Amino acid sequence: MNPSGGFSSPIYLETPRITIQSPLRADTVCAQNALTVRFTARGMQNVRVEYSLSDGLTWELIDVVPASQGTAVWNISDLQYNDRVRIRVTGIERPDVSAITQRFVIVAPLALAQQPQSQNICLGDDTQLLVIASGTVRRYQWFKDGVALPGTDAPILRIEDAQFSTSGRYWCEVYGFGGCGDLRSEDVVVRVARPTQIVQSSRAIAARLGDRAVLWVEAEVPNEALSYQWYRGENPLRESDRIRGVNSSRLEILSVEAGDIGGGYTCVVVGVCGTATSRAMRLFTTGVYVEFASSSANVCVGANATLIADVYANPSGAALSRQWFRNGLPLVEGAKYSGTMADTLVIRNVDNADLGVYTLRAELTADASQYGESDITVAAASAPVITTQPQSVSVCEGETATLSVGVQATGEVTYAWSKDGTVLPNETSATITFVGTSARGGSYSVVVSTACGSVTSAVASVTIDPATQFTQNLPPTTNVTLGQTLTLTVAATGAGTLQYQWYKDGTELTGEVAPTFTKPNVVATDAGRYWVRIRTACGDTFSDTTTVATSLVSSVYDALLDVVTNTSLAPNPSSDAAEFSFDLLRTSHVTISLLDASGRQVVQVMDAELAAGPYVRTINTSMLASGMYVVVVNVDGRRALRPLSVIK
Repeated sequence: MNPSGGFSSPIYLETPRITIQSPLRADTVCAQNALTVRFTARGMQNVRVEYSLSDGLTWELIDVVPASQGTAVWNISDLQYNDRVRIRVTGIERPDVSAITQRFVIVAPLALAQQPQSQNICLGDDTQLLVIASGTVRRYQWFKDGVALPGTDAPILRIEDAQFSTSGRYWCEVYGFGGCGDLRSEDVVVRVARPTQIVQSSRAIAARLGDRAVLWVEAEVPNEALSYQWYRGENPLRESDRIRGVNSSRLEILSVEAGDIGGGYTCVVVGVCGTATSRAMRLFTTGVYVEFASSSANVCVGANATLIADVYANPSGAALSRQWFRNGLPLVEGAKYSGTMADTLVIRNVDNADLGVYTLRAELTADASQYGESDITVAAASAPVITTQPQSVSVCEGETATLSVGVQATGEVTYAWSKDGTVLPNETSATITFVGTSARGGSYSVVVSTACGSVTSAVASVTIDPATQFTQNLPPTTNVTLGQTLTLTVAATGAGTLQYQWYKDGTELTGEVAPTFTKPNVVATDAGRYWVRIRTACGDTFSDTTTVATSLVSSVYDALLDVVTNTSLAPNPSSDAAEFSFDLLRTSHVTISLLDASGRQVVQVMDAELAAGPYVRTINTSMLASGMYVVVVNVDGRRALRPLSVIK
């Protein structure tokens, strides 16, 4: 009989129960933000809201709030990536009633700690662009001139064997998770510059003592900083009241002295892509001067030869008379020679009798005692013959590759190496050497030239065996439950056959020579530091080290959610007894046992076939010593574990 009941004054009975609406399984939450936990709690006045960053091993308080409030706010601290986060809501008046979320993820917000830098580089150079991001990065993507570069999903963009087409505007987009958003780096410019070169310069400057003289160079080095240094012989010139511009393209001598007269003035220009030295320049006073660019000329027998001299006088514009000589004898115009009284001499149909020393003498027309002369030796050249062809080579990435050609020829020989049909700047000797990178692999040949023609070598292939690269490495830490199977896996690419050897704490694991290491039925002594060595034809490479930790508690609470719900273990910690309650959703075979820290079963709670419905089982802990234990629930061969602390 219920005298206070009836339709006008009903009595409501509420079964204590807590459910959590958010966060949901696999939600992604950004650290350094506020997370609103939403729940429904009935049959109690207040609830305790907690979070765990260890999949339920330990719990930290968020707040104690009225059950009717239905929300609690967690101000998440500056955390890094964690995918083992759970929320627990427990009744204050009913500590045996609680709810735990499935796992969700906390990620750190993105920030760019270092921007990439613009660069001036040279043709054929290797370089890299780097962006450093803090927070939880999902992936990277590099762009050039608005186009995504395939395969550039790392913080480092490597540029190998730069060509002029490499020049452009680059940036990196860094992608985060969920509400943490994405970031874009600053735009940077990569410019591939031409080799430093001097396109023209003064050569002979007429000067008078006490007057000003100017020497100059013009360098073609676009879009890069230059430095200049003028020399007299091997001695660098110093700035003074009389000499100015020693570090510029224009050298001024304000008051010429006798010691300034003569040759040996040069300018060294330094740019991003190398150094160039001007031809020698000179200051001259009253007189006549004859100069050749070189002391010898190589000519091909049967062809015409042209000899060119620079003739000048001071005072400038004075009338000059010229005469060419061979081996001391004057030359005359005719079928063999033309220009015998000019700056340029042409020798037609050169034969061996035409070889020798040629002299150009120039004198003032009005005063033959004022003259100058200079010699040039004409020598026979021959067509080049390749005696040793360049040979194909295979080198490991990072090692040095060398190609060479053997040539038989007389006279000046020039070399021009090409890769895949493109001429390589500055590769102008019989031997080329370079560091093997993936961009350096290809087909190489060399054109060998003399005054009598050119010949192209056979093609030599350069194969770059790739260095070992891990495409799947080991994580920093690995957690495994005692009695379960430890599995560690790597994946890699490299040259030839990859040979694996696993290590634990510095000791080889005998027979463990596969990409995957497996250790069934883990025991406590399996904890430690593991890594793998990969050996290829290009040497040894070691993986990252993973630290394996063993525990009694499985991180897989979710394994039984389709068959067991509303689990509760209270009190926890326990002294004499704890009650484990749960709802079974279908008929199943259920075993419940209690294990100690060594994995030994100390209490058999139940082993039975159960129909669907609610159950409560008592775990007797009165005879157990203080310590950490684990409740193992096995349903139809699948199991989940819950920690239980016993305190006496």
